[in-house]
Amino acid sequence: MKRPTLVIGVSIAAFAVVVFLVFNLFVGRQKKAPEYYDIAVPEPSGLCFSADGRGLWTVSDRTGEVVQISFDGEVLTKFTLKDVDFEGIAVYDDTTLALSREGKPAVMFVSTSGNVLRDQHIDLDLKSNSGLEGIAFVKKENIFILAQEKKPRRLIEVDATSFEVKREIKIGKNFPDISDIWYDERSDQLWILSDQGEFVARCSRDGEMIKKHKLKIEKLEGVCVDPSKRKIYTVSDKLAAMFVFEY
Repeated sequence: MKRPTLVIGVSIAAFAVVVFLVFNLFVGRQKKAPEYYDIAVPEPSGLCFSADGRGLWTVSDRTGEVVQISFDGEVLTKFTLKDVDFEGIAVYDDTTLALSREGKPAVMFVSTSGNVLRDQHIDLDLKSNSGLEGIAFVKKENIFILAQEKKPRRLIEVDATSFEVKREIKIGKNFPDISDIWYDERSDQLWILSDQGEFVARCSRDGEMIKKHKLKIEKLEGVCVDPSKRKIYTVSDKLAAMFVFEY
């Protein structure tokens, strides 16, 4: 008898999300209601396109599951890491992912089949629960851009081989926090997501805001963008769902 209870619970949650989206649409908070997809990932955090562009990768900061999903939220493949507390994910090459850990600052390299290749500690002074949230890889410069949530809000560029810190960029108070980042190699710009501010902003590499897009959804913890289709893909930690916005 437990299965019907679970189904009813999920249905109620999905109905609540739909009501929330419709309300936001009619009061003018959104230009257009976003597409909504349930995803079978508890507390998803971080989001990036797969190397072949046919799906997206996200990670559960609760279970350590690394999951590839389709553009309509279906699970394509997944594996589970022993460690948890991962908050960001980026594609390093065709067969390798890079994950950022929040508590003890580190980047873990894993194959797309689930093998841990390297777990690299980074010498950073981070306060408890204000650690690394997002990660992006700049292939042409062989650097990772890491995002610290707050205290202070900053971007940290590190060499992807030696992990030497190259530079740190403090982010202004117009960002209440940083919950994820995504790098657009075509424009050499960053998209910075703020969970508390409920927006994503297109920014320069120096963190200067160029354009802000309001996203009235709770606990958005992952973002990536398709400028050619003018779509913003996000995942909600609280709702275990993916939302796709047009801009």
